[in-house]
Amino acid sequence: MKYFTCLFFILFAFFYSRISAQSVDYKNLKSNFSAVSRSIPFSIKRKQSKTFHFKESYKFGKPFKMTMEMTVNPIWFAIQALPYLIDDQNGSTEQLFNSFFANSTALYLLNKEVGLDALLAFWEKEPAGNPESEMHRRIGQMFDTVLINQRMSDEITKLEQLQLPDGSWPWFPGMKGSRYITQLICGGIGKLYGMHIYDKYYDRLNNIAVKAFKYCDEEMTNDYEDIIKKKENLKDDHLTPDIINYLYARTFWTVPIALKSERALYFWEQQGWNNNKSRSLLERATLVSAFYRQGEDTIYIKIFREIDKQAVHSDKIGVYWKENSGNTMEKIETQAMLLEGYNIMRFPAPETETLEGMKKWLLQWRQMDKWTTSTATLDAVYALLLHDDDSVITNNFPKITLGGAHFDTATGQGSGYWYHVWDKKTITPKLRTIRITSDSDTTAWVNITLQYNEKPDRVFPKVQGIKITKQVLFLKKETEPDWKPLSKETELKAGDSLKVNLVVNASKDIDYVHIQSPYDNITEQQADIAGVQIRDGLSIEKDYRNNSANFFIEKLMAGQYTFSYKLAVIEEGQFKNGKEVWVESVY
Repeated sequence: MKYFTCLFFILFAFFYSRISAQSVDYKNLKSNFSAVSRSIPFSIKRKQSKTFHFKESYKFGKPFKMTMEMTVNPIWFAIQALPYLIDDQNGSTEQLFNSFFANSTALYLLNKEVGLDALLAFWEKEPAGNPESEMHRRIGQMFDTVLINQRMSDEITKLEQLQLPDGSWPWFPGMKGSRYITQLICGGIGKLYGMHIYDKYYDRLNNIAVKAFKYCDEEMTNDYEDIIKKKENLKDDHLTPDIINYLYARTFWTVPIALKSERALYFWEQQGWNNNKSRSLLERATLVSAFYRQGEDTIYIKIFREIDKQAVHSDKIGVYWKENSGNTMEKIETQAMLLEGYNIMRFPAPETETLEGMKKWLLQWRQMDKWTTSTATLDAVYALLLHDDDSVITNNFPKITLGGAHFDTATGQGSGYWYHVWDKKTITPKLRTIRITSDSDTTAWVNITLQYNEKPDRVFPKVQGIKITKQVLFLKKETEPDWKPLSKETELKAGDSLKVNLVVNASKDIDYVHIQSPYDNITEQQADIAGVQIRDGLSIEKDYRNNSANFFIEKLMAGQYTFSYKLAVIEEGQFKNGKEVWVESVY
């Protein structure tokens, strides 16, 4: 065979790990193909050598790009994800906070890591024109202290402005306050304090958190009083995900609680003590962290030991739990929460190999520079950074042999992170054999990422309970006043207008839904009303970005709905992006 093809089966045949689709690039929809990424992570233990022989498969075609990363500290994979958290903005309050979290973390690492500033200065002097120096430039820009402080100042101001009078935050500006989003941000602020990240915005951050917790305390108390009002049996299981998330966020803080809320808080703590066995793995892991911070030693140790008994230890894919079988985002969130619990655990203290195995499993779901969504990415970054005292600056690099030839890792010396890219022309059969030898006392973490073209309908994630039909129904010529049905043979000309309908059928209520409908780049969005709209009982944020129409629905209730948008044709051709629609439940 003359060419090195996609290494997708490496993941299955050699590491028995899993795959997930990378975010889709809609910039070239004329070809009706999208860039998809597959990640293949593995680790080399201390004083170990390994040789990997990769199989070929023509099922997915030849990759057009191959990236190999190696580090002796997985914190570098967290660092790689920080620019994504900063750049991936859709206007939501949650992503605004995620960006603030990333900037705070970058500033913290810059102050903590001796020599990191010198490394960044060295990277700035590298000659441009290759992928490695471009990656270095991107990280260097993220660590620019002037830009960091400018971004953080803007972000904390926006968070203050978006906070509603009752202390809550909406999902998008213009929506009502969201208990889930508010508790998510409160937990995120707690994570910053949990890593001892204190900066000049501490007082302002503390002020908005105090207001937010007053709102959360009142919501928690209302839940309790509602049970009293209905005269329900207090010994029954009343525990809810909202209460579990509340207990998790609340235990980061010593914010005073109102007298009327103290009884309610104690009731919900008892609910957590008595009813945790019936909860999901994620909820039990969340309670472990909450009760640990609260000092409830007997309770958290009992829950932790039950969880630990169920862990599967695999040399190939790390430490994982069979019960963790939800969608990709849920798996990442669960593993990150488990890793958080193991990281903070001091009695019983987990073994180093267990922690490394959990990180190994988590890294399998990393896609280029993120984990599926910004929320999952923040969770993974926090879990990787928490209580990791090893420096990111190191020279202890394993030796790499590719296709029988020694590969130079000099560009990684002094940083603890090595990165190399092969394009389509340089991906050859020789790369099928990789040998790595480690003569140091540290574990080396390696990640291979392949990018290849795949039809969008094969990579778009699906959400159970939602079916969407995309219809390009009407065309209006520039010289004609009326809309007419669009046929496949119709040639479009600049100045024409298109109307697209998305018929959405939901068989159940689903919270926080994002529907993304890509459009061909011979068209562009026509003037439309942006911002939050209330229609058919739904609160909808509508915007246009990445060559797509985006609908964010806070609560999609069961039923049938039609979402429409209009496009202006900007060059002659045919509308080619077909029926592709991307839908995800964001949280």
